[in-house]
Amino acid sequence: MDIKNIPSSQLRLRDIPADEAEMVVIEEFALTFDGYAFWDEQGESCSDEAKSDCQCLDHLRTRLFFAQRAGRHSNGLERERAVPILRALRTELSAPTATICRHEAKPPQPPAE
Repeated sequence: MDIKNIPSSQLRLRDIPADEAEMVVIEEFALTFDGYAFWDEQGESCSDEAKSDCQCLDHLRTRLFFAQRAGRHSNGLERERAVPILRALRTELSAPTATICRHEAKPPQPPAE
């Protein structure tokens, strides 16, 4: 399975699977955002940011990514958990202005040496 990373700035409505899409399609979409790498570059923890109630694209995608990763250790990503996030992503992408997030104001952290 070769999944392409889609930066949030390039995400389009057509990229987001339908609520009734097969779960494998939703899981593949969740993996188009690498929450671990993204938050590591920000100097933050993916698991901490997945708990945030921020509705920006990066946090929404982090929640979906983290739910998919957690699902690997159980019965997989649950539709009941994924669909509200997919809907919130569609809402955010359709909004006339983007949700401003505190992390967007911070410059990326240099890698630890």
